[in-house]
Amino acid sequence: MKKLYVIIIMIIPFMGIAQDSEQNKSTELFESGKSEFNHKHYDEAAEKFKSAIEIVDSNSDYYLWLGKSYHAMLDQASFFEKGILSGKVMDNYKKAIKIDPANIEARIHLANYYVYAPSIGGGSTKKAKEQAEEIKKHNPEQALMLWATIYSREEKYDLAIAEFNKYLELNPTNTEALYQLGMYYQRLEKFEDATATFERAVKIDNKAYKSLYQIGRTAIFSGKNLDRGITCFKEYIKADPGAPNPGPDSAHWRLGMLYEKKGKKKLAKKEYTIASELNPGEAKYKDALENIS
Repeated sequence: MKKLYVIIIMIIPFMGIAQDSEQNKSTELFESGKSEFNHKHYDEAAEKFKSAIEIVDSNSDYYLWLGKSYHAMLDQASFFEKGILSGKVMDNYKKAIKIDPANIEARIHLANYYVYAPSIGGGSTKKAKEQAEEIKKHNPEQALMLWATIYSREEKYDLAIAEFNKYLELNPTNTEALYQLGMYYQRLEKFEDATATFERAVKIDNKAYKSLYQIGRTAIFSGKNLDRGITCFKEYIKADPGAPNPGPDSAHWRLGMLYEKKGKKKLAKKEYTIASELNPGEAKYKDALENIS
């Protein structure tokens, strides 16, 4: 009996080392998967996350990121593949939440899936609202953003704007929220409010390029603040912020539209030409050139 006790005592440290080794391996796979995901290698990322889960199946974030990988694959999937992937997306988000009900990111991703997915793929505004209520218990600010998204999807833009304004009262320097609010104003053709909101974002951060671009775009729609719009597009083109922002071809095209509104046809033609050279396959750039020639 004494010998058995000694053997057990000797084995226990090695058991701890083995567990640590397994944990380290799963963490390594998880971090590698995130790297693949950030490089848009979603299939490879999913395999890494699945391997991490095989080692440690109780980590909420592993399931969250596996769900995110499947979610990202949906854009390029065939109709048949979408049906399979949709189930995997929801299943993994739900597993992440089951393991950790306070995993707000998992709840937000699941809610957004419910908001934007078609009903045949599991989309459900009702279920999105249920997640919003759960998120509110843990993070009221994030719940406001989600409610704004839900109301927008329902085309209840006034309610969406109200939620964004509540959020901005708590987070007045959040330039992404300001951008989203400005876009809602733009959809409602409240162009003065849209411009003022985009200007707030740019004042807070001169690298808020999406808002900088939208100041110019709003000038096109409203027919006002044309000079300011021209300045913004020039600054945007000079900065060349890259994806996922609008490309330089689009900025040159819209700059041409502003010049055309001001009656400066030579400058407009120059911008349309640059846009067409940057993206020869875009028909609307060629149409703009033909119409002004």
